[in-house]
Amino acid sequence: MAAKGPKIGFFTDENVPDSIGNYLRNRGHSVVRTRSVMKMGSPDQIVAEAALRAGRVLMSWDKDFNDQRFRQPRFEHLMRVGLQLP
Repeated sequence: MAAKGPKIGFFTDENVPDSIGNYLRNRGHSVVRTRSVMKMGSPDQIVAEAALRAGRVLMSWDKDFNDQRFRQPRFEHLMRVGLQLP
């Protein structure tokens, strides 16, 4: 059952398990999986640019998205959720 409240558009990187995308969809959010719109292994900057242009929150398990290159003005409006395990 979808939860009430604001809906968020997510762009899940190829390393995010389908179960997370499914959970978000079941809560009423919109989810686009990277592999549905581009080739697997696409460079991080291309993935980030696609999420940014689509106005979606990028969800990734990739530590590279904390890299300096994503602190450039070009990515200042990129919204990102970084997943990690302890």
